[in-house]
Amino acid sequence: MRFRAFNQNPLTNHHNPTVRVRLFLRAILVLAAAGLFVAGSLSVTKLLHLELPCGGSHGCDAVNNHPSSRLFGIPIAYIGFFGYLLMSGLALLRAPMAAERARPIALYGYLISAFGALTSVALQIYSISVIGATCLWCLASAAIMVLLLIVHALEYGDRVAEDVPPSKVEFPLVSALGAVVVLGLIGMATTQKRAAIQKPVTFSTKQLEKLELVPKDAHSFGDPAAPVTIVEFADMMCPSCQRNSPLVKEFINKHPGKVRLVYRHLPLEQLHPLGTVGAAISEVAADEGKFWDFIVSVMATNENIQEIDRLWGIAKDVGLDVDKVKKRLAKDNDPAIDRLTRDKNTANALGITTTPTFIVKAPGMETQAYGFAGLMDALENGVYKPLIEGK
Repeated sequence: MRFRAFNQNPLTNHHNPTVRVRLFLRAILVLAAAGLFVAGSLSVTKLLHLELPCGGSHGCDAVNNHPSSRLFGIPIAYIGFFGYLLMSGLALLRAPMAAERARPIALYGYLISAFGALTSVALQIYSISVIGATCLWCLASAAIMVLLLIVHALEYGDRVAEDVPPSKVEFPLVSALGAVVVLGLIGMATTQKRAAIQKPVTFSTKQLEKLELVPKDAHSFGDPAAPVTIVEFADMMCPSCQRNSPLVKEFINKHPGKVRLVYRHLPLEQLHPLGTVGAAISEVAADEGKFWDFIVSVMATNENIQEIDRLWGIAKDVGLDVDKVKKRLAKDNDPAIDRLTRDKNTANALGITTTPTFIVKAPGMETQAYGFAGLMDALENGVYKPLIEGK
C-alpha cells in the first residue's frame, strides 16, 4: 500500500495551486471588506456632510472637497466603494466555477484591481503635490488597492499555470465580513454625528455688551428683520466653510423672512496662508457691492488656494479693479483692513478658534455658538424651530 507524504496533501500544502487560490480568494474578500469600510466611510461622511476623523491637519476635508474628488460629477469615494463591491462579487462568482470559466473572471478582477491601484496612487500623488494635503483615509484605500492588485496577480498566475478545481463559497466568512463592514459604518457615522452636534457654548451678557456682534456695516444675507440672526465666523479657504456655508444660505432661502446670515472673518493663517489676503480683498469688494460675489466664487473653488494670482483672477472675474485693490491693501489704515481686524479681534474676544463657528441671536433666548451640525439641528429640530415655523 502506498501512502501520500504529508507535504503532498493538497489541503495542507501551500505550494499547491488549489490551496493557494483558495487562500488568495480569502485574502481578496478580507481586503475588499477593508476597502468597503474605508470607501464607505468617505462616502457616508460626504453624503451626511460630516467631518472625517483625520488628525489636526484637516487634510481629509481638503482632499475630499477638492474638484478632483469627483469624476463626471460623481464622488470618487462612491466609485471606489462600487469597485470594492465588484471585486468581492467577482471573487465569490468564480470560486465555485470550473477552471476554464473561472480564469476569465479572475482576469476581470485583476484588471479592475490594476485600474484601481494605478488611479489611487495617481490621486495620492496629485493630492500631495497639487492640493498640498494628505488624506489618511485615501492613503489607506490606495494601500488596500495595491495589495488587492498583488493578490489578484498571484491568483491569476496560478489559474493560468494550472487548472484549479472549483472551491466552495465560504458563506460564514462572507457574512462575518459583511456584518463587520455594515456595523462599522453605522458606528462611525453615529459617532461622528454625535461629535458634530456638540453642546452649544452660551455667551454671557457681560461678554457681549462690550462687543458689536452684528456691526452696522455687517455683510448680511437674508431679511434684516428676521427673528433669527446667525453670525458666522468663517475662513473662505476652510474646507468645512466651503462645504457648509452654502448649505446655511440654502436653508435661509427656504425660510424667507425668518433667518438672516451675517458673515464675519476669522482666517486661520497657519492652515490657510492666503486666507487673510482673501478676506481683505473681500472687504474691498464689499465697498464695490461685490462682497458675496467674491466670497461665493472663492468658496466655489473648494480649494485652499495657494497662489495669490488665482485670488487676483477671481477678483477680476467678479468685476474688481485689481490695481485699485492692491493699492488699497498696501495701506495699513485702509477701512477694509480695519474691518478685517475688527472681525478677528471680536473672534479672539469670544474665544473662537475654529471655523465655521455660528453664533445665533434670537429674541428672548440666550446667545449661543454652534458648529454646523449643531446649528442645523437647533434650526430644524431645536429651540429656534418655533420662531422659524411661526406665522
